[in-house]
Amino acid sequence: MTSDYYHIPVMPGEVIRFLNVRKDGLYIDCTLGGGGHSRLILERGGTVIGIDRDSEAVDYAALLFSDYGERFSAHVARFSSLPVIAGKDSGAVDGILMDLGVSSKMINDPSRGFSYRLDGPLLMTMGCNE
Repeated sequence: MTSDYYHIPVMPGEVIRFLNVRKDGLYIDCTLGGGGHSRLILERGGTVIGIDRDSEAVDYAALLFSDYGERFSAHVARFSSLPVIAGKDSGAVDGILMDLGVSSKMINDPSRGFSYRLDGPLLMTMGCNE
């Protein structure tokens, strides 16, 4: 299973370089999606708290990164929930990533309501349960 199921991260090298990912660092990926950026952080020894409004994305990433144990957690949430999710660790966060936009998986699934080329309702909701 790869994050290509969702999309390939844009500029992954630049993202990791500017986040200055270090082993044992704590990072929050506010747009978890297919976990492409989170994977790069985890591979470098960091710990990731993943957030996404899409419950399918969170379930997918939780399964994808289950081997990382306590170094990865995922939450269905909005950006506004960040302080609550980070909780006691909020002062220890080394970096936050927000890959703003819509994933190609959402655009390619007509039931999500983002596609202009595929027949489906015009919903434009980020989460599956909205």
